[in-house]
Amino acid sequence: MEENDGYFEWPEEYSRRKLNALYREIPLTDAKSRLLRKYFDAAAELYGIIPLEKLYEIIVSQNRNPVTEDEFRAFSEIAKHERGWYYIFGEHELFSDGKKTDLLKYYLVNAVYMDDGAEEFYDIFEAQQGKPYYIPSKNELLNYADTGYIEMTEQATDMMDFLRKVGMDEPYVEDAYCYILYGIQMMTDEMEDALEFIEGYGARITERDLHTFVKLYADLNNHTRMQCNRGYTPHEMSAMYLPDVPRKLTFGENVKRALADGTLSVDEMRKNILEMELPNEELRFSLLSQLYAATQGAAPVKNKKVGRNDPCPCGSGKKYKHCCGK
Repeated sequence: MEENDGYFEWPEEYSRRKLNALYREIPLTDAKSRLLRKYFDAAAELYGIIPLEKLYEIIVSQNRNPVTEDEFRAFSEIAKHERGWYYIFGEHELFSDGKKTDLLKYYLVNAVYMDDGAEEFYDIFEAQQGKPYYIPSKNELLNYADTGYIEMTEQATDMMDFLRKVGMDEPYVEDAYCYILYGIQMMTDEMEDALEFIEGYGARITERDLHTFVKLYADLNNHTRMQCNRGYTPHEMSAMYLPDVPRKLTFGENVKRALADGTLSVDEMRKNILEMELPNEELRFSLLSQLYAATQGAAPVKNKKVGRNDPCPCGSGKKYKHCCGK
């Protein structure tokens, strides 16, 4: 075993020749071997991290004549020493206090979380805890075995149509959409990163287009299947766990007046809204939409300087530095 910067241990990697010889020794038909490989690839893409015992449970539930547990174990034991879209690790290889367990309790892990160190793995692993698994139909699940697969939801279609509308050439539309989607799924990029990327590909974003993009981005974020949610979308998770969380917030009259007379900076307010932690993106969009509407048609007004220790002009009663001036 090799240690990797003290974070985790890598299972020994076998040569392609040795792997092929070992696979041939398993009493497993070619059809079942191909099916297992597709399930392993698809699970790595949809879930990011999943215990082998859970994956086997899914396979058994979706196939009339599934592989036996012995066949699954034999395949997994060899796949553990293969490098592809995923790795297979035991707790003793991932955690300093992990114990060696039965093979079925090992984790199938998307390779992207391990290739640059294990920090991303630990973040996603923690985010998944306590959440159920989204288990689609067999055909839908196996679609994810193709890393280029795009689930053509209404939100996906709307975003790609928007990219065409703002002047992006057709050959780049799908690539740009995949970049936006990947940033959302992996939680590696913010909306500003997506805007910068698509503008770099020739998109021309007006103020009105920006308003539309914010809505489309929020809708896409809320309806994207995420590995941190074990395949569920934020919208589905919100419906399960946060049924009473509001979907809309409204500016008070004090805030509207402060924006209108320049006491509150529109740019600072927008920045605060984009950076604040909210239970769902629909709330962020409602605030950004109101900010956009509040600034339309207003004559330019020189911003009034508000001291950090002055009362916040929004009327909250807090000091500016502890409220809108954060």
